Amino acid sequence: MTRSKYKTTNTIILTFLVWSVSSACYLRLTKHISEINPTEYIFDFPIAVVKTTMDTLFSDNKFRGMGYHFDYLGMGYDDKLSKIPGNEHRQNLILESNLVSAGRSEIYYNWWGRLKLYPTYHIILDSVSDHRTRIIIASEPKVKTGLGLDTNHGIPYVSAHITKVKPSTIEEYEIIQLIGEVLNQKGMPNIIRPN
Repeated sequence: MTRSKYKTTNTIILTFLVWSVSSACYLRLTKHISEINPTEYIFDFPIAVVKTTMDTLFSDNKFRGMGYHFDYLGMGYDDKLSKIPGNEHRQNLILESNLVSAGRSEIYYNWWGRLKLYPTYHIILDSVSDHRTRIIIASEPKVKTGLGLDTNHGIPYVSAHITKVKPSTIEEYEIIQLIGEVLNQKGMPNIIRPN
């Protein structure tokens, strides 16, 4: 084989390998769970007690480094999660990861393991009665599937490739269970995890 053919063959092989590796890093696989976990629950406590418990658990980035705040409509947080019908007279709270990973996903993974999770949870507290509070959690999770090459003003840089995914219901129910444990709520079902 001549030197130029050898160089061309090596270039083609190298290009194929780089393309294969870069494409594989965006691969996202999903583990199956037999049954979905509840994303809403009724606590046997007044709304003020549940809210105070949540403030203690989640304020100052205590929960997985996630930010926690009220969802003030019109203050930049009125996305599609805020537009749930019947939400006007409920307490709306946001728990979000911003740019910090909130751990690893229970069901999304690739060849290198479980994917980093970047969720936003919209937590709705609704007073069912004087001594009962419904909690509803809607979420918009994202996972990091790899690294990508972007440009800013013509200057290339490496950035995270973040992909929106469906909620697993595992992380959502973990939040509900955590609140229930602190409240000492009786009779909560166990969390369902992938096989």
